Amino acid sequence: MRNHVAALRHGQLSTGMVKVLAIGLGGLVSAYGTSPRRAGRMMASVAIAGCANVANLLDVRPGRAAKAILCVAVPASLLRQPGRAVATAVGATTAGLIAVDLDERSMLGDTGANALGAMLGVALVANASSRRTRIVAATAIGLTALGEFTSFSDMIDRSRLLRGFDRWGRGDR
Repeated sequence: MRNHVAALRHGQLSTGMVKVLAIGLGGLVSAYGTSPRRAGRMMASVAIAGCANVANLLDVRPGRAAKAILCVAVPASLLRQPGRAVATAVGATTAGLIAVDLDERSMLGDTGANALGAMLGVALVANASSRRTRIVAATAIGLTALGEFTSFSDMIDRSRLLRGFDRWGRGDR
């Protein structure tokens, strides 16, 4: 993000900045029906865009983003909450894609990871309490900030449990 902002200051619009703007706009549009209050919709848009970005940040190894999405979508689909149907759809879609992602026959890529992450964000904040929406937004912002200063891959590789989960199902064990 820092590099994209620096390029923008020098009058250059990078493809990464276009992606940031598109994700932000997508978050705003997606948040429209999540809350009756404007402040709630603004916080929801941050949460939705943040979830999209976190999924994209994780999409650097086969299956990594898909596994993370499933780890959130499956429990969210089991809760009695308004976004349950969306979480179920995200989980089902991701489950249908994970095998080809793990086998490196296809990949989620920017559009897939961002779309699934954004829809998961919608599922988490749809008619949610303002507290839950703030928690989702803060978590997404925190993970995005962490990704600016450290490598998720390095963090995962340093943890035996995370490394095993990350490599599970991939050919590079």
